[in-house]
Amino acid sequence: MSEFSSKLELVFNDKTSGSNEIFHSIIALIKEQPDEFLNRKNYFLNQIQNNLSHFESIQFLCDKLNSVEGKKETIDLLNNLTKDNLSAINKIYSKLKPVLRDNSKIITISNSNTVYQIFKLILTDFVGIEILVCESRPKNEGIILAENLAKCGAKVKLITEAQIGSEIKSCDFAIVG
Repeated sequence: MSEFSSKLELVFNDKTSGSNEIFHSIIALIKEQPDEFLNRKNYFLNQIQNNLSHFESIQFLCDKLNSVEGKKETIDLLNNLTKDNLSAINKIYSKLKPVLRDNSKIITISNSNTVYQIFKLILTDFVGIEILVCESRPKNEGIILAENLAKCGAKVKLITEAQIGSEIKSCDFAIVG
């Protein structure tokens, strides 16, 4: 099995990341090894579609990759998709920002890179933010998000889904991916 195939298999077996994070993992892998990807492009695109067909963003990525030829065009496409994704996150945040306020309590669930990126923006613009993260059993994806937010300096409280009913009463906002 090639290095590209091995790394792609790791992406397929990632059961704790959201679609946006998987989207970026595939982009990074192709940018890291574009020649190997392009040499077996149809095979790899079929593998990606067969394993990740439940993610609309991955289907979009495969459709876009099918429409380009050559290394430069592929890399340019991947760079543009990354920029577009960042623009989408900023657009979401720009719509959210006017209603947020300092010392807000926000609840979220699971592990979403989009939500994580939005929280990073919130934490730069607002103070006293408390984030409640549901652990998301059985795979506990919420623990990953909680740990990542804590590394950014966020005040994070990890809760179980059973606690949502009592905790949500004190929340100002809910953000989900």
